[in-house]
Amino acid sequence: MSNCARLYNSALMQNSVPPPSFPWNFELAGDHVWHGFVQLTLIEDAMERHAVLSVPQDGDQKARFMDAIINCNNRIRTYGQEEL
Repeated sequence: MSNCARLYNSALMQNSVPPPSFPWNFELAGDHVWHGFVQLTLIEDAMERHAVLSVPQDGDQKARFMDAIINCNNRIRTYGQEEL
């Protein structure tokens, strides 16, 4: 995932400056890409089941999504994946 972040930072972020009051910069790290991948996967899983992805709004990023990841993995173990 760090290659994705490195490519973004070297190619797409050039000359991008956040507004003065913006609290973050535009630089990506491998963790940002990984977190986005996990969140997108969980959102797509919920959409396929016509469910709502509900996670706590506080705490560590890993801990916030752990229950949803465990539930998704258990469904795959029990029912398999449609692609397979």
